[in-house]
Amino acid sequence: MASPILDRNLHIKAIDAYIDPSVPRERAIVTHGHADHARAGHGAVLATPDTIAIMKTRYGEDCAGRFEALDFGVPLRIDDVTITLVPAGHILGSAQVLVEQAGQRVVVTGDYKRGRDRTAQAYELVECDLLVTEATFGLPVFQHPQPRVEIARLLKSVADNPERSHLVGCYALGKAQRVIALLRDAGYDAPIYLHGAMLRLCALYEELGVSSGICGRRWMCPRPPLPGRSSSRRHRPFAIGGVGGFPIR
Repeated sequence: MASPILDRNLHIKAIDAYIDPSVPRERAIVTHGHADHARAGHGAVLATPDTIAIMKTRYGEDCAGRFEALDFGVPLRIDDVTITLVPAGHILGSAQVLVEQAGQRVVVTGDYKRGRDRTAQAYELVECDLLVTEATFGLPVFQHPQPRVEIARLLKSVADNPERSHLVGCYALGKAQRVIALLRDAGYDAPIYLHGAMLRLCALYEELGVSSGICGRRWMCPRPPLPGRSSSRRHRPFAIGGVGGFPIR
C-alpha cells in the first residue's frame, strides 16, 4: 500500500508544505482569504491570484516571504507531487487543493459552497480517492433558506418600515459582497452604508472584476451596531440579521 500523501495536519511530506496551516510555516498552500485559513508570517505562499490579493490587502504586501500565484486548473509539478487548484465557490479566489502523487488523488476542499454566487468562482466537483472536507454545516439540522427568499423578506421589511434602519451583520470578506450583490440583483438601488473594513474589500473586489453594483454611490462606514450597543438603542434599528450561518438573533 502506498504511503499517505498528507497527514492529519494537512502536511504534504514529500514537498514539506502545509495546507492552511494555523501557524507560520516555511511553505503554505492557502485555500482562501478568511483569517481562519490565511495567516501572515509564512515563508512562501501558494494560492490563487485573488487570494494573494486579498491577503495583501488584509495583512500587508509583506505578509509572507514570497508569493506564488497559481491559476485554477493549472497543474503545478513539484518533484513527484502535482498540485492543482480548483474553484471552491466559497468566496472570491477560494480553491480546493488537488494533490496527486504515485497514482493517488487527494482533495482538500477548504470551505466550499455549491450554490450560485456571482461574487465567487463557481464550485467544481473533482474526482479523487480521498476527500478531506470542511464540515461546518455537515449535520442535517443545518438547512439554510434560499438567499433570494431571505433578501425578498429583508426588502419587504424595508418597504413596510421606511422610517427604521435595517442592520445586517456579516463578514467583511465574501459575505458582505454577496449580500450587496443579491440586494442589487433584486432591484434595490438605494445607498448601502458599510463599515470601513467592508469598504476596502468591496473596492478590492471591484478591482478584481467583481462588481457588486454600488460604484458611484455614496459609501459611509459607521460600524454596524449590534444588539445592546447604545447606538442600537438610539437609532432603533428594525431588524438585525446575521449572515454566514451563525445568526445574531
